[in-house]
Amino acid sequence: MLLIKTQADSGRIRRGWNGEHWKMGRLKELRNYVDHELAREILHELRLTNEEETDLVCSAIYHHDDKLVTDSPMDEVLKDADVIHHCMNDLSKPVKEKERVRFDRLLAEFGM
Repeated sequence: MLLIKTQADSGRIRRGWNGEHWKMGRLKELRNYVDHELAREILHELRLTNEEETDLVCSAIYHHDDKLVTDSPMDEVLKDADVIHHCMNDLSKPVKEKERVRFDRLLAEFGM
């Protein structure tokens, strides 16, 4: 945890982040950690969520890679956002097979 904190702090200094910008940057970094327990530690440290909210966030992080299974509504929001990002970030790349059904459903939902 110390190494990660040190890296995050050096990134904050390099980018000129402070206060709320730093907190938001740390929250965005949470998405990159598959380890939901690390996310739990960071959220506890930042004191931005209560225990119930922390459980929701950590569950979404834990389940976000399993696109073929339906989990809690919050888990599904993160999965949908992840698929949209993957598919819309570079339109020259084909949609991954494991994301095809979800992406097609999202396109229909958004009328695209």
